[in-house]
Amino acid sequence: MKQLSVVQADRNDSDLVDTGDVPVCDYSTNGSPRFSYGVGLVTAKGIEYWRGSGNVDVRRTDVGDYNAVELTLSGTENSCAVSVDVAEGQQLYVDYRPIGQKPSQEQMCQNAKKAAEFALVTLPTLA
Repeated sequence: MKQLSVVQADRNDSDLVDTGDVPVCDYSTNGSPRFSYGVGLVTAKGIEYWRGSGNVDVRRTDVGDYNAVELTLSGTENSCAVSVDVAEGQQLYVDYRPIGQKPSQEQMCQNAKKAAEFALVTLPTLA
């Protein structure tokens, strides 16, 4: 949390991939600038889910040594998510959401990737 400059963590499960709620933690700031990250572990569908899933633009990328996709809502520039292929049919989903500010789309995606890299370091310690 310190590395991302967030101070609050709340569980906010969400139906990220149309399979019912999955565990999601929201991390946010209290001060300025305000932003939040959502980190979800999806064990029912891999990153291939995002290809051809409606109004999401999908771009292949890498996060650390993992294959990933960068996700943006078609026609908008207000958030960015990264979905990392962590195992067959499983993904780590991380989004970045600015609150009351307008960083570039590139900066938002870089922030999401940075948070995903930190999460990937922590994942093996959770087993």
